[in-house]
Amino acid sequence: MAKTAGYLTVSEYAALMRISKWAVYDRIRAGLIPGVHQIAKGATYRIPRAAVPAEAGADSPAAPAA
Repeated sequence: MAKTAGYLTVSEYAALMRISKWAVYDRIRAGLIPGVHQIAKGATYRIPRAAVPAEAGADSPAAPAA
C-alpha cells in the first residue's frame, strides 16, 4: 500500500487496472492518467486514487464492513 493514503504506486495502479507497470508508465507519459505526481526528478510516481475508474476491480470482493 502506498504510504500516502490518497495515492497509489505505479504497481498498485497496474494491479487494480490489470495492466503492466510499463503500460502505466506509457499512460503517464502520454498524459492519460490525470493528477500524477512525481516525487522527485527521476523518482517514483504517485497516482491519485481518484484517477482509478470506478469500474476497476468491480469484480473483486467487497471489503468486509467494520
